[in-house]
Amino acid sequence: MPQLEEDGLLRRVAHPSRPRTGLLELTGTGHARLARVRQHQREGLRERLGQWPDEDVETFSRLLHRFVTELE
Repeated sequence: MPQLEEDGLLRRVAHPSRPRTGLLELTGTGHARLARVRQHQREGLRERLGQWPDEDVETFSRLLHRFVTELE
């Protein structure tokens, strides 16, 4: 985590109800970087799945949702 703090992506803040407990939160720069990464991932997924038939995309979506839900 120190590198992420040094890069200005995370900062340590005090826990609101437990003063001796520290929390990590994204900085504005961290939020912006995360947004860029997510956009890049969405574009890559769209590019790959764009070549699949709609039926396959629907099946993949349904099965992925089931997989993620069962992990919880």
